[in-house]
Amino acid sequence: VPPPTYQPTYSSPPPYVAPCTSTSSAYYETASSGPPGSCAAAELVYGNQTVSLPDVSQYRTPGVPGAPSDLVVQGGYAYVADYCSGLRIIDVGDVRHPREVASQRSGEACYGSIALSGGYAYLSSAGVHIVDVRDPLHPVEVGKFDPQTCGEGLYPTVWDAAVKGTTLFAAAGSGGLALADITDPGNPVETACVHYGDNISAGDVVVDDRDYAYVADQQTGLWIIDARDPRAPSILGHWVDTTVEFMGEYVTGITVSGRTAYVLRGLAFQVLDVTEPTLPRAIGCCPGCAAWNVMDYEGLIYASASESGLRVWDLSAPMAARSIGTSE
Repeated sequence: VPPPTYQPTYSSPPPYVAPCTSTSSAYYETASSGPPGSCAAAELVYGNQTVSLPDVSQYRTPGVPGAPSDLVVQGGYAYVADYCSGLRIIDVGDVRHPREVASQRSGEACYGSIALSGGYAYLSSAGVHIVDVRDPLHPVEVGKFDPQTCGEGLYPTVWDAAVKGTTLFAAAGSGGLALADITDPGNPVETACVHYGDNISAGDVVVDDRDYAYVADQQTGLWIIDARDPRAPSILGHWVDTTVEFMGEYVTGITVSGRTAYVLRGLAFQVLDVTEPTLPRAIGCCPGCAAWNVMDYEGLIYASASESGLRVWDLSAPMAARSIGTSE
């Protein structure tokens, strides 16, 4: 019996118009071509070790060749999704001298993102490749998840993946959000698909401590999904920016910290209060803050901005973002 596919059946609240002003052309250089994060992944390895320092302008990035598109740092190792070079595992015990200790690639797969949970790496590609990294020196692929209900075709593209407990969340592009039971990582079982509309393109997903999934859809904005029951997920809320300044700029990512969401799009990121998920509320934005990824640490925002390196922003006053450092 195929898992259920859910369509929205609620009356969506009107989108909140974000109070965000126009962006500056001076920041166009930060929106680079090539794989997302190709120049920023290693910077975040170093930045993750020094985020308590408000001025990062004096630091430089230890070189990591390749085209890294995403990474997770855990236990002294950086697990890097290096696009078509595969999974690379780098010893960052000494952040000034990172050292690659292992790598893994499945056939011709190109990895766009990585999630790490329970000693397993979940790498998005045509489906989600599941790699056992409990021994970082000897990574071994043990399974693969193909979201058949959500996807189009035999091997649907997954742009991003997240893990919470024993549930895998896969942003399956035009298919929406796929959920799978990974109690046995070697044999993932699809449990549901959330297809929330037409002309969609699910590109990024994160899950908070309430088991709410936030899907950044390039075409239709931010969707918030209740996944407390992974076999019967339901749509809670939707947010899209309709201001003239940002019309036509794709939503490229989402980061959630506590009850605050940072929606990345084009040449800015916007700040939302998601305390009430049925009505996400825009509370500020950072115009000109082009970024592939952001993290919130002790009140400061660290943004990887491709060729512009690692930027640090003070958003203690959400409507008055202030740049305080850079590693470019």
